Amino acid sequence: MLPGENLRLILVIMKYELKIPNSQGQQLEVLQELPDKGDQFPTVILVPGFGVDLHEYGYFDEITTLLLQNGFQTFRFSFSGTGKSQGNFEDMTIESQATEFKLIVDYVLRDRFTMPGHVGIFAQSFGASVVISALPITGISTFMFSGTQAFPGETLARHFKRQRGFNPEAVSKMERSDKTITRIDPQFWRSEKRHNLVGKIRQITEPVLFIHGSKDKKVKGAEALLLYNAVTSKKKFHLVENSNHSFTGRFRPKVLELIVEWFEETLR
Repeated sequence: MLPGENLRLILVIMKYELKIPNSQGQQLEVLQELPDKGDQFPTVILVPGFGVDLHEYGYFDEITTLLLQNGFQTFRFSFSGTGKSQGNFEDMTIESQATEFKLIVDYVLRDRFTMPGHVGIFAQSFGASVVISALPITGISTFMFSGTQAFPGETLARHFKRQRGFNPEAVSKMERSDKTITRIDPQFWRSEKRHNLVGKIRQITEPVLFIHGSKDKKVKGAEALLLYNAVTSKKKFHLVENSNHSFTGRFRPKVLELIVEWFEETLR
């Protein structure tokens, strides 16, 4: 079922609120959701962006609902220091998040409801940078990247600088759209410089779809295209005309449709 179809559906799901410890013993918030009937399901892991929890401001809630309606299992999680996960977000680096992401992947691949060979990744913004930095990843059949950053340190530094909150030698601070304050220690900026995401993404051998808004003011479209051009496997690039970074408003239904279509094509 895709957005816009005039069908009524009573969706019965099973939901498990999990706690998975990271390498420091901090409990990560993980939400597993799956249709009520069935033994194993094609599965999608959703990876949130910088400093955002497993809801991704409601975006991941909508994606999950639609995937469940179409018979997929989903896993969502909050990196340490975000959402209900333990830890201090100030301490994060791209390496620490890549390590946590791979812990989640390992759990999902072992889960009894996961259909082997039918697991995909949807990663938003900085979440895509984390996934790329974690390559190679075994057991994944397809990737979908949204608002993808090739140079996340430079991109994020611009946002902190706009608010005069960038301090690479101390704590950088940035106010978000919901008025919360994101703080990050200087090790993040040093960590990011160690990663060549354009080189890393060449390790992907599975199908990849990139989606990007033509009026994305947070991440330049050229960054996503640079990564797209580096991919040597089956790939697609979909530019959503006039849309912003998170495809809000009238653009959201079309993007939700693209997401379901991609995973139907690559995970069935």
